[in-house]
Amino acid sequence: MILITGIGLAVLTAYTFYRSLAAFFLLLPPAIFFSFIYLKERFRERREARLSSDFRDTISALSTYLSAGYSMENAFSEVYRERCSAGDRGDRMLRELAVIIKGISLNKNIEELLRDFASRSSNEDIKSFAFIFAITKRNGGDMREVIARTVSIIRDKAAVTEDIRTATRGVRYEQMVMTAIPFFMIFYINVSSGSFLEPLYKGVIGRGVMTAALIMTGASFLLSEKLVRIDV
Repeated sequence: MILITGIGLAVLTAYTFYRSLAAFFLLLPPAIFFSFIYLKERFRERREARLSSDFRDTISALSTYLSAGYSMENAFSEVYRERCSAGDRGDRMLRELAVIIKGISLNKNIEELLRDFASRSSNEDIKSFAFIFAITKRNGGDMREVIARTVSIIRDKAAVTEDIRTATRGVRYEQMVMTAIPFFMIFYINVSSGSFLEPLYKGVIGRGVMTAALIMTGASFLLSEKLVRIDV
C-alpha cells in the first residue's frame, strides 16, 4: 500500500513538473517516505478513534453493571464476556480487557492495571479515566457515581469531536480539490497545448520555476493539513 502510493506519487509529480525519468528516480525515495509518514498517521488516527469508541462503550457497560450491584471485579468480567460474545476476537479493547481480567485473577490492583493500559494506549480519555479511578479508589469515593460522570463527559467530548469532523469535512474536500488543481491544470495544458509549457521543462530557469511550483504545492498541502486538524 505504502510502496504503491509512493510510486504513484513519484510518477505523477515527475511527469507533471519535470517530464523526466531521472526526476522520477530522484523523487521516488522522498515520495515513499512521505507516503509512509502520511498513511501511518492516517492509520494511527483511525486506530485511535476506534479505541476511543470501544473504550467509551466499555466503561458505559461497566457503569451499567456497577449500578446493577456488581462488584468492580465482576463488572469487568461481565463486560469482557459481553464483548467476547458480540465483538471481534482481534479487537484491541477486547485484548486489553483480557489483560485486565488476567491481572485481577492474579490479585493485582485494578488501578495499576488501568494505569498500564493507559500507558500502552497513549489515549487521553483512558489516561484520564485511569487517573480518576485511582484517586477515587484511594480516597474511598463513590465509584459508581464517578464512573457514570466520566462516561457522560467522554460522551460529550465524542459528540463535540464528531461535530468538528462534520464541520471540517467540507473543508477537507476543498483541500483535496485545491491540491489536485495544479496537477490537473498542467496536465490539461500539456494535452491541449503541449508546446505552451515546453520552455518550463528545459533549461535551468524553466526547471527552477517548476520546482518552485512543486514546493509551493507541497507547502500549501502541509499547511492546509495543519489548519483542518483540530484536537479536542
